Amino acid sequence: MFGGIPFESFANGGGSFHGSGMSTPREDVDTTKLYETLEVPKDAPQKQIKKSYFRLSKVHHPDKGGDEHKFKEINAAYEILSDPEKREAYDKYGLEGVAEEGGRGGPGGADDLFSMFFGG
Repeated sequence: MFGGIPFESFANGGGSFHGSGMSTPREDVDTTKLYETLEVPKDAPQKQIKKSYFRLSKVHHPDKGGDEHKFKEINAAYEILSDPEKREAYDKYGLEGVAEEGGRGGPGGADDLFSMFFGG
């Protein structure tokens, strides 16, 4: 009865009526970068993430002779991984998921996150 576009994509497991783009996680999305930045495993509890954040932020703080760029990465990673909703979005969709959740642009926005972790 139904066929053709857009129904073919649904039969093959893809597509979304609302075009959210976030209905299923993409397989090629990096969901480890923030955990690597904080030097914790993906299944780390909040307490471990917080402890690692404080340790790394002391080491890399610019006022203590640390690298300002690395310090900003650590802060951005902690901001996402310390928030359960943002962490869940990141674990499923990478930084794109966090960008979709938090909006785009502006100081400290998603554009800053992308450029911080991936250059640009």
